[in-house]
Amino acid sequence: MNRLLLLPLLVVALNAPGAADSGTSLHVWPCSDDLADLEITYHQRLDEILLGVGPNLRDSDEWIRVVVMPSFQPEWAITLTSASAGCEYRVAGRQVWQANWVEAVDPDGAKRRKWADQAVVVPVSVHSFTLSTETLETLRKVWHAILGRLDATRNLGCDGTSYAFTVSSKDGCGEAWSPSNETVAGRLVAIVDTLRDIARVPPGTPEDEIDTRIRKQAEALLENLEEAERTR
Repeated sequence: MNRLLLLPLLVVALNAPGAADSGTSLHVWPCSDDLADLEITYHQRLDEILLGVGPNLRDSDEWIRVVVMPSFQPEWAITLTSASAGCEYRVAGRQVWQANWVEAVDPDGAKRRKWADQAVVVPVSVHSFTLSTETLETLRKVWHAILGRLDATRNLGCDGTSYAFTVSSKDGCGEAWSPSNETVAGRLVAIVDTLRDIARVPPGTPEDEIDTRIRKQAEALLENLEEAERTR
């Protein structure tokens, strides 16, 4: 479920993800900086647990990243760096959101669920993989192109999957929620799913075929984005 909707005092606009004209709307909007305290704490803990494992990136490293937050499944993330540094797929062993709700007992003995005062430890699996330099560069261009022209309208709903797209240069952060396949966001999510596929292939499996598939998906999306920019 979208965590924003669990906060009773926070009002969000609800629109079907395919409601806007897919020809003019990306269905990716700026990450909100107007969050309730619980939402802020959740994202902080998610960063610490999900992204605070594995080798640390240097300040000079360039990377692009997507953090995926399903309603009822563990969160996961993909970070793409240079061909020499490699790439990572990280997945929580259990959902960070659910794990941080713990049972508490009131003075009268009544049991209730409360947000944990300290972050609850959640195991994280880290899978490394590589992509060709050409594919990485195409994906980097896609991320920057999308973050450079985000939608103004946020499309949120009750259940589904939220995506947060970021880049190392801090040029922006874009969010999407369960986008339709034909939208720009939907096509970007399809690329993300293919990236997860390449990260989970058994050891020794040739990655060239999936690398090529990712690059073709990214090139087609980038071409459409550049054409849309020229005709704006």
